[in-house]
Amino acid sequence: MMRITTRNSLELLPAAHGVPASAH
Repeated sequence: MMRITTRNSLELLPAAHGVPASAH
């Protein structure tokens, strides 16, 4: 679960910063 949470955090970080998915 820790790995999944970390991975989700990394994916949510750009989204939280307002970066579009296309820029990911």
